[in-house]
Amino acid sequence: MKFKWFLYSVSILAVTFVALQIFNMLTKPSLIELFTAIKDKEVLHSLSLSLYAALTASAISIIIGTPLAYVFARKDFPFKRTIEGIIDIPIMIPHPVIGMAILSVVAKDCYIGKILNKFAIDILGSVTGIIVVLVYVGFPFY
Repeated sequence: MKFKWFLYSVSILAVTFVALQIFNMLTKPSLIELFTAIKDKEVLHSLSLSLYAALTASAISIIIGTPLAYVFARKDFPFKRTIEGIIDIPIMIPHPVIGMAILSVVAKDCYIGKILNKFAIDILGSVTGIIVVLVYVGFPFY
């Protein structure tokens, strides 16, 4: 019984912590400041770039992930659990580490980077790079 109340107390604290942050974000800036920021060209560009990259990464994950999810749900095959584990690895890796790992794979002096360079595909510092990272991070959730 005491453990049950401990769980309730901790849960209430966690929900309160998150709710206070959301409340603070919604009430702190004035609406005038918000509308002024939204009219800024750099803010609009950032928002549109974020939306474009997220939608593109989602589309790629759906196109690749749906057949893969179907196979995992319907078929049994050797190394199925191992492949599922490999797909889930990005969930456990911190995002800065993922960025460095992708950077080390697609750098212009690496094998994959040289291949991409031949096809004029630039990953470093580009929208393509943002989409690659978003797919890598979001794919296991799909």
